[in-house]
Amino acid sequence: HRWVLSELSRFLPVDEVPNKMRKGGWSGYKFSMDIEGIGLIAWGGEQQRGTVSLSLMGGGCSTVFDWQGLQDWLEKHKAKLNRVDVAHDDFTGEHINIAWAIEQYQTGGFNNGGRAPKHQCFGSWLHLGSSEERKGLTINIGSRTSGKMLRVDQKGKQLGDETSPWVRAEV
Repeated sequence: HRWVLSELSRFLPVDEVPNKMRKGGWSGYKFSMDIEGIGLIAWGGEQQRGTVSLSLMGGGCSTVFDWQGLQDWLEKHKAKLNRVDVAHDDFTGEHINIAWAIEQYQTGGFNNGGRAPKHQCFGSWLHLGSSEERKGLTINIGSRTSGKMLRVDQKGKQLGDETSPWVRAEV
């Protein structure tokens, strides 16, 4: 892991923040280390065949000071991206909202191979207009296991502002 930290210090400020070994591994790896405000690295384990896992949080991505260098390094080591999470905040709720997500789902906007994906609703959908509904609604379309999932939630309401139009979409 030390060689990975040394290499990553060319692209990320990993040597400027606390690094803390975790008690256990992570995602099948035997050992793991938190890199404060950036993410974590994991290594070791027979099934991992000498690979290393790097997980960058959103805040960690903002600390990358040489994206091209990081890309070149990852390509040199034949790295592969297993998962990428992206979020968009619509603070006015004008472009993305719960009604838009429902309409897209109902009109086949998320269909793949002719089939509609699974969906889940969270919040007080049966009490629309009530004080419970003002805590915010969430709809998930697709699933993490398929690798294709959209979550649309009324983020401002979930954080306590009952009148907030703020909506977050995550894929």
